[in-house]
Amino acid sequence: FDLMRRQTLKGSQRYVTPYLDVVQQRILEAKDQLIAKEFAQLEKTKELITTDHKALARFADAVAWLDVYTSHALFAYAHRYVQPTFVREAWVSIVGGRHPVIEKFLPIDQQFIPNDLRIGKLDSGSSPEWQAKNIHIITGPNMGGKSTYLRQNALIVLLAHCGLCVPASEVKLWVVDGIFARVGSGDVIAKNQSTFMTEMIEVANILHNASSKSFV
Repeated sequence: FDLMRRQTLKGSQRYVTPYLDVVQQRILEAKDQLIAKEFAQLEKTKELITTDHKALARFADAVAWLDVYTSHALFAYAHRYVQPTFVREAWVSIVGGRHPVIEKFLPIDQQFIPNDLRIGKLDSGSSPEWQAKNIHIITGPNMGGKSTYLRQNALIVLLAHCGLCVPASEVKLWVVDGIFARVGSGDVIAKNQSTFMTEMIEVANILHNASSKSFV
């Protein structure tokens, strides 16, 4: 335990002993050995992963899909979503449809009022209200829910085509080749387009690109 002065500072002196020197050296050597062993173990793990990477990738993919299906199943059960049914004919039946976003942010003491949508033509034995209704005209006062109704039906169709459950009591629809919408308006001063001109351009785009299988 002979003391040896190691460093002189402004207001103090630092001393060390041969014993402490040995302990410090052993600690430094142990750290180096630990780093070397960690690196060796990492390389071994990398080799194992490289050998079985295909199986691990398949396992990770399966777990990811399981997580998606399970999460959405629990969500659908908690929020009363249903599984949509796809049909061959070009018609849509949405019973008790709801807007998923607005429904989420409503106060606890309020419930979203569900709405129905029926578009298309069923067989000859269907009720009269189903016959040849391919176009709907929606009117009402400002803040009456017209845009919400449009958006909710588009979201339901989109969710159904994503393979997810939808916020409704019952949904039957055909496979669409596109969803087109023109909701909201505004002028584009930089392009010298008034609000009306902007609306006409967007409607023209829909008319030129939508087909008989599209949902507009």
